[in-house]
Amino acid sequence: MVASLVLGIVGTVLAAGSLGWNVAQYLLTGARMTLAPIVGIGGGSTVPLDATTDMRPTLQQFETQLNTDAADRIIGVTVVNKGRVDLCVTRWSFRVLPIARWWSPRRYAVTRWMFRSVPVGPDFLPPTDPGCPALPCTIPPGGAETFLTKLDRVWLVTTSIDKVSDPRRLRVVATATSGGRTRASKSFFKPMLTDCRA
Repeated sequence: MVASLVLGIVGTVLAAGSLGWNVAQYLLTGARMTLAPIVGIGGGSTVPLDATTDMRPTLQQFETQLNTDAADRIIGVTVVNKGRVDLCVTRWSFRVLPIARWWSPRRYAVTRWMFRSVPVGPDFLPPTDPGCPALPCTIPPGGAETFLTKLDRVWLVTTSIDKVSDPRRLRVVATATSGGRTRASKSFFKPMLTDCRA
């Protein structure tokens, strides 16, 4: 009696583990992309820098060394394929999103609730630049591809949107689309986008 109970428990645990393993394998077999926002100096060779932090002093130092100005700055996104099959990127863009607030310092009494969709925000599809891969772009497993455009173009979009809404409540992300799924990067460091002419 005890032996059959132990065997039943062991069988149930093994079956649950097998089911979990099969679900994990199913989710990991497709193409999975991660996005990293970058900024740099255009020209012959581009050194991509992390665009989520303030890189303005580093960019100014590069501009001094390379004898260029702020008009040569580039911005973009690096798409990395972390899956096991090829990833086909069909679209990339910049998107302006509202900053989500998950908490509030005030307390509220809930009288009613509802489902609400947050507006996605405007998209900016940059034109094809020389040195930027043509779309659709296939990225092999473990590979990466970098999509770039001039920072001036994104600056025009962000400053025009900041004039019609509160700039403190907006953030800019890069997006990439593959197979009908759109992924967004981390937010760009916003003052770097609006101070590119300085």
